Amino acid sequence: MIGGTMGFVIVVYSLFVFFPILYGFVTSFFNWNPFQDQFEFVGWGNYSYVIESPEFWTSLKNTVVFTAGSLLLTVGFSLLLAAMMQAVKKGTGFYRGMFFLPVISSMVATSMLWKFMFSYDDGVFNSMLMQLGLGKVPWLQDRNISLAVLIIVQAWKDIGYALVLILAGINNIDVSIYESADIDGASKARQFFSITMPLIRNTMTILIITKLIDYMQIYTPVKFITQGGPGKDTWTMSFYIFEQAFTYYNFGFASAVSFLLFAIIFVLSLVQMRFDKEKN
Repeated sequence: MIGGTMGFVIVVYSLFVFFPILYGFVTSFFNWNPFQDQFEFVGWGNYSYVIESPEFWTSLKNTVVFTAGSLLLTVGFSLLLAAMMQAVKKGTGFYRGMFFLPVISSMVATSMLWKFMFSYDDGVFNSMLMQLGLGKVPWLQDRNISLAVLIIVQAWKDIGYALVLILAGINNIDVSIYESADIDGASKARQFFSITMPLIRNTMTILIITKLIDYMQIYTPVKFITQGGPGKDTWTMSFYIFEQAFTYYNFGFASAVSFLLFAIIFVLSLVQMRFDKEKN
């Protein structure tokens, strides 16, 4: 019975996971446009064309900036909130639930809401600035601001997830360690940096790697807030892949970009794990 169940699981997993990955890798060596009945073998041509494409490097740069900024804000604010909540004796469940609400909300719906709030003509933020006697800010039209807007939106969405994960790691720390630190006269700040941070290192590694993978594949807020604009200043790798596949129907080219993105994420994850292992 168990063997039959495992066999079924392997077949289903192979059909819906391994086969699409393998098929996508194969198609990355073809000039494939199903709407023109085109399926021509080009070898490494798609990959060389990707490397030579300015749009690829623009989307890669934007993705790296977005990932770094989102990680910094998400991890930084969640650590700050976790440190503050360590001093809270009552109502921690309420605060955790409140901060976790954005995590379970629809990214499409929240993206549309944030787009309205950042609207130039009738957005909430520009209305507040006008009330203060200040001028309007082109949040989504300025190339120096638009990517920062996406970073803020993504951090707002993920801080609750990071906070819950960090608090779970903190709760696994033996309370007697903090009691000994109190007896020695260590301040709360000193305890956080000297006790809490080293003991939740594994939790932080999991958090950073999972969010790194998520942020390198960011698509939804780009699509629904900036549409990649202004110009191509908020094009990310996933948005670039989507445009190539479903706007220009260059499916082979899009597959090549996808596997390059996979390689980049894989290498960055290995570097992060190796760095954490060396620190341990």
